[in-house]
Amino acid sequence: MKRYILTLLLAAFACTACDKDDEYEIREWTVASQLGIAHGPHTLQPVLLVKANDDTSWRALYGGIEGFEYQPGYEYRLRIKAEQLPDTPQDGSSIRYTLLEQISKAPATSVIPERFFPAFTMEVAPQPMNYRGQRFLSVRFPESGLNEWQPWPFRIEGFEYEPGYVYRLRIGTSVVPAPDSPAGYYSIRYSMLDMDRQPAED
Repeated sequence: MKRYILTLLLAAFACTACDKDDEYEIREWTVASQLGIAHGPHTLQPVLLVKANDDTSWRALYGGIEGFEYQPGYEYRLRIKAEQLPDTPQDGSSIRYTLLEQISKAPATSVIPERFFPAFTMEVAPQPMNYRGQRFLSVRFPESGLNEWQPWPFRIEGFEYEPGYVYRLRIGTSVVPAPDSPAGYYSIRYSMLDMDRQPAED
């Protein structure tokens, strides 16, 4: 009987320990030397690109790593803690990543797949639209099946808009330091790759 009770106590202790260990994982990652671009809740956003020892390809990391200061031009080896959050933030990740150790930091040029710098086609209407008291380009994205006109608040490098024309633009993307922001903040730069312009029909 005593042996039976002892066995139950040991089993209960083991299960408790397992549950506690399951609350987080320790991982080792390589961080790419440049940021990639991924789809956020509402628009494209810069993201860290990471892979584990057994990974063969980069993946986007939403939300960043607490305690980690990223500098482009270096590949990092990190030991991090991945902790499951009891309550997932709205439009946020359900896992919190925290830096435990920076194992290495070496100058490098990571080979990043083109999918992390997406290009897309945009149509621009002949007249801008008013949105919340401001005037924006009126755009839609036919390749994505988004055929409703919507405001476009971002600058497009190399594109000069003139009302009265329907534009079809091919847009490329890249990550740049965010203007008028502290060091370590980044934003998406949209650049015109190609343009077709036709007079609007009356």
